[in-house]
Amino acid sequence: GERIDEEGGLRVELDGSFDLQLNRGGSQGVVVRNLVAGRHRIEIEYGGQRRQLEVGLRGDRVLTVTFGLNRLAFVKRLRLKVHREQVGLDEWRRRFSDLAIEERFFEEGNDWLEELSR
Repeated sequence: GERIDEEGGLRVELDGSFDLQLNRGGSQGVVVRNLVAGRHRIEIEYGGQRRQLEVGLRGDRVLTVTFGLNRLAFVKRLRLKVHREQVGLDEWRRRFSDLAIEERFFEEGNDWLEELSR
């Protein structure tokens, strides 16, 4: 995967109120930990484009959403793909070991606890 390189970086909003901003150039994505299993609405803004989708997260699993920009002349379109298979965190890290991923921890009280980089 390529590094986040669009002006403005990557913005992720969870369930309509929890914003996460990743600046350009530092990483290739983010893992949000400690989310409760169930339905979640994710909004992603990247490259001046914004899309949202609803996903179902299973307990103790990682749900992978990939994104990128399709470009044709002066038109950009953000594409999102939800991977069907949800795996445990160790398996996910093994599969995506080549990526520079930021981890964010989410507390049930809806506060961001800390940010770690691997």
